Amino acid sequence: MDKLFDEWNKQKKNTNKLAPHKVIPGYIYWVCVGYNVGCEVYGKSTSFTRPVLVLRVLANKLFLGVPLSSKIHKKEMPYHHLFRDSREEGIGVEQVALLHQIRIFDARRRRNKVSRVDRQTLETIREKIRNEVI
Repeated sequence: MDKLFDEWNKQKKNTNKLAPHKVIPGYIYWVCVGYNVGCEVYGKSTSFTRPVLVLRVLANKLFLGVPLSSKIHKKEMPYHHLFRDSREEGIGVEQVALLHQIRIFDARRRRNKVSRVDRQTLETIREKIRNEVI
């Protein structure tokens, strides 16, 4: 585990040197989430990325985002929202928004665009966060 923290620290130093990327609410991007503590979600692969849905752009190149997972549970889980994203190439992919893992990200963490969600899905996720998480 210490090795992963050391690898993430190197990656984080490089990420900090990057210029901020533009983010748009309702879009899903690969984001360098990092290797985090305890039950906090973390990024996969050598770049420590995972898909994140942008909920709102904030001041100073920050955005409010909710990490996503592709692991679909057969039963309804608290603080999870199952949805299908919108892909340019056709049928979207089922995703789970991990509502309890909502957080602020710096735009320098953003990598490639994955897909987006429609306006209704974005509003449903925002409403569930307001009513169930905060």
